[in-house]
Amino acid sequence: WQHPRLGLLAPDAFIRLADSTGQITAMTKSILEQACVDAHKIPAHLRLALNISPTQFEQPGLAEALIAIILAENVSPARFEIEITEDAVMDDIVAAERVLATFRGSGMSVALDDFGTGYSSFSNLRRLRFDKIKIDQSFVTSLTDSVESEKLVDAIISLALSFGMKVTAEGIEDAAVAAMLSRKGCTQGQGYFFGKPASFTETIRLFSTASQVAA
Repeated sequence: WQHPRLGLLAPDAFIRLADSTGQITAMTKSILEQACVDAHKIPAHLRLALNISPTQFEQPGLAEALIAIILAENVSPARFEIEITEDAVMDDIVAAERVLATFRGSGMSVALDDFGTGYSSFSNLRRLRFDKIKIDQSFVTSLTDSVESEKLVDAIISLALSFGMKVTAEGIEDAAVAAMLSRKGCTQGQGYFFGKPASFTETIRLFSTASQVAA
């Protein structure tokens, strides 16, 4: 967020405050509206991710409201992926199952974010049918120098693949970790190794450069 007085602020500087003051839903809807506008300017095969906080997840009608915004902007919901944490779904599995089914019914995919830091059970993972598991960066950053982290990452990848889920590793910062994860069967990753957060204009420029190289 480009603050008029404080400059560029990272999400962790204001997201919790927005969540605790009840402003997070309005912020999410505004971000989604802009994302829909931007979706028309990027390649159609690319998917946009939208994080939903535990507080938002408990709000009645949230899924329907977000889907309505996407459809109103003439964008396919299939181009969006909802990311939620374990904390958001474990308190009420029945309600979570209903909300996730609404998202998936529209064509959106659902990812379990920061996996490994909460209390998901195998039965709940199977019941909630996530499309993707995202390995928390705390395990990824210590992967090359911690036997325990490596064993946990191996277990998470094996678990996800056995349930037919995709796996994304968060917090990849160097080639060694990226290569190690690839050998283990993790096919997606995010982190500074691939690129730092960028403005939409800079992102479009990257797509343009990549297209020229491919041509």
